[in-house]
Parts: sequence; structure tokens; C-alpha cells
Amino acid sequence: MWEVSKRVRYRLIIDTVITRVTVFLLQFIFSSFDFSTDAFKGLKESETWIDWTFRGFMRWDSIQFLHVAEHGYVYEHSLAFFPLFPTVLRYVASILETVSTGVLYSPSTFVLAAVILNSVTFFVSSLLIFDICFILTSSHKISQISTLLFSINPASIFFSSIYTESLYCCLSLLGIRLLISSKSSLFFTTLILSLAFLTRSNGLLNIGYLLFYEGLRLVGPRTDRLWNRNVRVQFLKIGIYLIRIGMAIACILFALQIHSNRQMKRFCSEPFPDIAQSLIELGQRENLSMIGTPVAWCTELSLIYPPFYSSIQGQYWDVNLFGYWK
Repeated sequence: MWEVSKRVRYRLIIDTVITRVTVFLLQFIFSSFDFSTDAFKGLKESETWIDWTFRGFMRWDSIQFLHVAEHGYVYEHSLAFFPLFPTVLRYVASILETVSTGVLYSPSTFVLAAVILNSVTFFVSSLLIFDICFILTSSHKISQISTLLFSINPASIFFSSIYTESLYCCLSLLGIRLLISSKSSLFFTTLILSLAFLTRSNGLLNIGYLLFYEGLRLVGPRTDRLWNRNVRVQFLKIGIYLIRIGMAIACILFALQIHSNRQMKRFCSEPFPDIAQSLIELGQRENLSMIGTPVAWCTELSLIYPPFYSSIQGQYWDVNLFGYWK
């Protein structure tokens, strides 16, 4: 990546910055229009200059992530949102509050933390896309066009809004970048892909990249014909491949399983916790199932996704396999 000319890198940076500024201006202009919905609103807080500036980014699922980042998983429906993004937000917000020495305070700090986090991860994603394309094509032009298309894609608003897209994209692209590198560590690659799965449910599909690139290493150079190889050696390589892939997949699933077990325990077996009265009142007012109250999925089992995931998606959003075809 860093072997390309300074002019190309400079242009890449400028294009990325321009698209982010454009998205910010658009959300700022259109946030003055009333787009009220019946979606979850969270706790009502007094609006600060940060909220007013970035309120166009605070729509729909953004409120869900901000609520989980600040208060944790209090309501059943919040479990549909994977944990890494709100967890990172919590740490970034804590750092901002510490360095600002009282100037910034919750919940606005979480909004600013999300904007900073998504801006940084989007920028890193742009660099990774350029890097990956350049490695695969050796073409500056194709790499620049690919990066520009990524920056101006129709869903670009979600990459700046308080959604998981930027963080997930950054982690997934980093995992791919490591896979195409001959010097990469399978352990580190697996760790990155595991974090991507902790960010979004479709992170499970990244296992496909792992299978493909590890499979390429198994097959070996194209000039080395398969029928000329030692059969015993090939069976040994296949065995090693299956073991490596099996362990990698298990590691990718393991982190989410920890989160699943923790939330199952909190919602299904622990007594009603000591939480803020405002959260209790919000749950009662919105008729939300809260932590510490019986829920239907406590006896369910699931191998890959948490037992509560599909149940909550179906109950609150009517989302299920091939549900879009209704």
C-alpha cells in the first residue's frame, strides 16, 4: 500500500474526506425535517449542541446502539443488536469524557464517540479497499475507482451514522487483507474475523473467505499439478487444513457464544437487577420485556447464533429466513 506514489495516496485521502463532509452536510440539512416514526426512542434527554449537530445520524437503530452503549442490555429487544459496536462506543466515550475534563458528558459523549469511531473506521476501510484491489490487480486506476465507488455508494449515510457498517466493514476488510498476505498469521486473522462476527450477524459469512484462501494454500502453486503429487502428503495436508479450519471457525464462534451465555444468564436465571428507575418506567411505558423477567427463549438451544437472536428478530421485527419474500 505504502509503495504507491504520494500523489495517489493524497488523492485517496481527499476523496474520502470530501465524501464524508458531503454526507455530514446532507444529514445536517435534512435533519430539520420531521421524519418521526414509531421506532424505539430511548430515554428523553435534553438536547445538547452535539445532539443538534449530528441528529441526522441519530435515527432508527442508532438509538438502539446508543442506548445499549450507555445502559447495557436492559430490554429484551436490545439483544438483537450485536455487542462489539456499543462496547467500543462505551470505551471511546469514556476516553472523551476523561480528556475533556467535564466539558463533555453523557449521553452526548456517546454520539460524538460514534461519529469519531465511524469516521476513522470508514477512512481505514477506504485504505484497505485500495490496498486489496492494488494487490489483486496491480492497477492504481482500478484501485482508485473501487475506493471512490465505496465512498459514494448509495448506503454511504449508514457508514457515517451510528450504525455498525463502518466498524464491520473495516474488520472484514482487514481480515481479507490478512488472508491475501503470505506472511499473515491464521490466529490473528481469526481474531479479526471473530470481532467482525461480534459486530454484525452476517459476519458469519466471512468464514467463506477463510475457507477459500486457506484452500488456495492447500492446493498450492498452479504449476504444481495435482496428479504429480505424493498422495500421502496430500492427505496429510488435507487433514491439517481441516484441523486448522475447524479450530479457526470454533474461535470465530466462541466470542459470540460467551456473549450469548452471559445474556442468557442475566435474562433467564438472575433476579431482577438494580437498574435506574427511569429505565424501569420506560420499559413499563413502552411495554418492553426487561431483564430479570421470564422470556420464551430461555429453554431454546442454538449452535451458531444466540438462542434469543432469531426469536427476538421474529417477535419485534417480523424478520425470519426468506421473510422478505412474503
